[in-house]
Amino acid sequence: VVLLASMLFSCVSAAERALTRAEREMQQIQLVVQQNFTASNNKDVAGVIGTMTPNFPNQEQFTDELRQFFEDVDCYMRPVSVTLVDANGSEAVVRVVQETRAGKYDEELPYSEFRERSAMLPPWELCEFDLVMHKIRGRWLIHEMGSMPQEVTREEDTCQSDACRLSGASMR
Repeated sequence: VVLLASMLFSCVSAAERALTRAEREMQQIQLVVQQNFTASNNKDVAGVIGTMTPNFPNQEQFTDELRQFFEDVDCYMRPVSVTLVDANGSEAVVRVVQETRAGKYDEELPYSEFRERSAMLPPWELCEFDLVMHKIRGRWLIHEMGSMPQEVTREEDTCQSDACRLSGASMR
């Protein structure tokens, strides 16, 4: 009986450690996504690039387009939620729901291919998209967008503060 109880306790302890590790990994991913949004809101090209893998696709083109975007546009973005879609070793896919607020002149800008594939100033206040994340030397970084942004709508907004998380979102 003591042996059986000991084995059961060991299994439960191992499961708790695994869950704790998964939670820590997700916190690290959420932190990198938040750092990316903060750098974007500060129009910090180097800060945005610092949250991405060294070998992300079309790096030079993206950097040039981002620099131009920051010169032309004034918008504020925030992650409403970041949830895990899939994980396999050092790669993960997360779904981001993003809220975007544009400056009064930015609403008149044409919707460009760069804005579409980067989720920079989407035509909707709320959108969602997937990010492919890679873990490099112990740090999660954004590798690329895994899906095009899609509009989402608020189902229920249970708080009045902009700092609150949305209680629900659904695809339109």
